[in-house]
Amino acid sequence: MSFKGRLFHTAKYEEGLDLKGKRVAVIGSGSSGVQAVAAVYKDASRLYTWVRNPMWITAGFAQKFAGPDGGNFQYSEEQKEEWRRDPEKYRVYRKMIEHELNVRFRFALRNSKESDEANAFSYKEMTTKLGDSEYLKEKIIPKDFNVGCRRPTPGNGYLEALVGEKTTCYTDPIGGITPKGFLTADGTEVEVDVIICATGFDTSFRPRFPIIGLDKVDIATRWEKIPECYLSVSASNVPNYFMYSGPYSPVAQGSLLSLQTLLTNHFLQIIRKMRQEHIRRLSPKESAVEDFCEHASVYLRRTCWADPCSSWFKQGRKDGNIVMWPGSRLAFFDILKEPKYEDYEIEYWSKNRWAFLGNGFTTEEFDGSDMSKYLN
Repeated sequence: MSFKGRLFHTAKYEEGLDLKGKRVAVIGSGSSGVQAVAAVYKDASRLYTWVRNPMWITAGFAQKFAGPDGGNFQYSEEQKEEWRRDPEKYRVYRKMIEHELNVRFRFALRNSKESDEANAFSYKEMTTKLGDSEYLKEKIIPKDFNVGCRRPTPGNGYLEALVGEKTTCYTDPIGGITPKGFLTADGTEVEVDVIICATGFDTSFRPRFPIIGLDKVDIATRWEKIPECYLSVSASNVPNYFMYSGPYSPVAQGSLLSLQTLLTNHFLQIIRKMRQEHIRRLSPKESAVEDFCEHASVYLRRTCWADPCSSWFKQGRKDGNIVMWPGSRLAFFDILKEPKYEDYEIEYWSKNRWAFLGNGFTTEEFDGSDMSKYLN
């Protein structure tokens, strides 16, 4: 029987919903669940939530640039206007934040000094914030995997909410949903007004629509077990197909914003070459894909992502294939700065690859452009 109160997923959170005085259940303890619990606690009269697997709750990255208690904040109109007038000042500010993010990669390497420090710091923070709750310390704090194995979750206010007087935290599975609320694992019904589902997303990398390659196979089928691809941007036997945030992207190494700019420039270089040289189609060689995936597999064994935790970095399994970028964010920038066309199968519109030379002239020789640009 369906729940008669308000029920929704965090992806479709009801803006403006007033939770004051409401009994609220938050299902899920991933990144969305952590944020929801911390936000809901201050208004709800009762809060019920579940933590079924151990997890590291970390400090925010580049926290010295964050708001109070490491939270988000809005830039003032005055600050934005100042940056509009002085772009160099804005660039310096961005570089400071990016620097803070980029130096963090070393903690992902097992047995590194940075990894040990991250574990020790997070352990101290968690034990302090969980206070006298020895039960939650035992259930929540990981014992067999490092910080970063699961997505690091800056949980400002989360642990405090778990041990708050208004909160009931379960470590057993939920028993079910009823018209009035939910069932605990032992069958007890608990009545609530709102149920918020922070139950995750499909992070399998499989396309949501059919993409058929030269081998007549849909990528969704090919990637059912292992999403093999080339440098996170393209797939063998699927010509003219390029991806943002594909498998093996550095999604855990820092912000994605600068990466999107990098990839856009990378793709534009390929598009210009295809247009100028009359290329019909191109796709990475199977050998290039195989070599990259083999290297990644060997390298990633050294990282915290290979620890025994259930993570979407491994398709939600403890022993799943790790499809993270095998290295730092800066290494990704260096490798993707320019396309490596020697790794691609290229087919031209003409049988002769030099047919694009046409009449032997360039367009600059007819439109009044600089005729000695090579001296610039």
